[in-house]
Amino acid sequence: MSVQFAVNIQQQLVSEECCQCGMLFAVTADFQRRCREKGDRFYCPQGHSQAYSETEVQRLKRELEAERRRLQIAKDEAASEFNLRIKEQKKRQRLEKRVNAGVCPHCKRTFRQLADHIKCKHPEVNETK
Repeated sequence: MSVQFAVNIQQQLVSEECCQCGMLFAVTADFQRRCREKGDRFYCPQGHSQAYSETEVQRLKRELEAERRRLQIAKDEAASEFNLRIKEQKKRQRLEKRVNAGVCPHCKRTFRQLADHIKCKHPEVNETK
């Protein structure tokens, strides 16, 4: 008694073109993926050496590093803007405090009447400090 088996194998092929002779040939999708990931060399039917200039892993690492640099630049800019805002806020508060104490912001002279005026007519200014 003889037993016969029929096996159907389906394989997805991907076309490639030789960069030297231009010959069109096909490789399996799995083979192409491995070559791209590892950077392995392969050959066209005429024997010309082929390789992908940048592996998929290398490309993804390069893109990841570029994104990390962009993120760091954005963080640095945000920190710089925050520090600048804090500096300006402190500067404004200092100037406001000096004016409330009767100091002219332009000539730096003290005017007692201004200080008294702010104390009497604007008591809420001193209460918030």
